[in-house]
Amino acid sequence: MKTINNIDKSFSNCDVCKELIGGSSPVIEISYGFIDEDGSMWVEESITIHNDCKRDDLLYMLSAKIEKN
Repeated sequence: MKTINNIDKSFSNCDVCKELIGGSSPVIEISYGFIDEDGSMWVEESITIHNDCKRDDLLYMLSAKIEKN
């Protein structure tokens, strides 16, 4: 699956600790969007965090972000 609207995340911050995510940092991304007929995904919202910042409520964080928009 390829992401259609891939946003440049070169200078993004972790959604949990708010610190800059470096290029060599292991990360977790959770995305919300739609899958096209060709299997590509259109991402409307996502959360990107350092692997060390993972928490049990990440799905809730993404849901809150979606509802805000």
